[in-house]
Amino acid sequence: MRIIDLLFNLAATLGLLLSGGLLFYYLLLPPDFLQFNPGLVSSPVQWLFGDDNSPLNKPRVIETVLLWGRLAPLPHSARHLRIDGTGQLFDKTYIVTFEADPSEVQQWLTASPGTSQQSPTVAEGGKHYQIRPRDAAYAAVTVDPGGGAVRIKTFWR
Repeated sequence: MRIIDLLFNLAATLGLLLSGGLLFYYLLLPPDFLQFNPGLVSSPVQWLFGDDNSPLNKPRVIETVLLWGRLAPLPHSARHLRIDGTGQLFDKTYIVTFEADPSEVQQWLTASPGTSQQSPTVAEGGKHYQIRPRDAAYAAVTVDPGGGAVRIKTFWR
């Protein structure tokens, strides 16, 4: 009876170790390494620490974009906030898009040092503000003709 209990405990321990090892393996390795693409986020750990839209990175990226563009904090009504970041350690580009009430967007542009003293160029795509950036090579804000959709582009090289 004691040997059966010992074998059962050994099998359970090995099963836990194997499942824990497999979980760790699949969380950390990208699907292209595994020759498998499930179509979902490949690794929750990679997403959490590597994606600009993750809860850990989004506040830092927004703060960086606002600093580089000399912009005020985003309007309270900002929704559909999306960050697209490209680049590596020595060059980084961020494009932040959001929608907000047109009146709040106008107040935000007026409160932002980067856009408040500028006259925008008007084109089919809306109003375009070319900003003299802080700590970046380029910064610009484009507001759609309706005044509610905003696109901020900054890059550092």
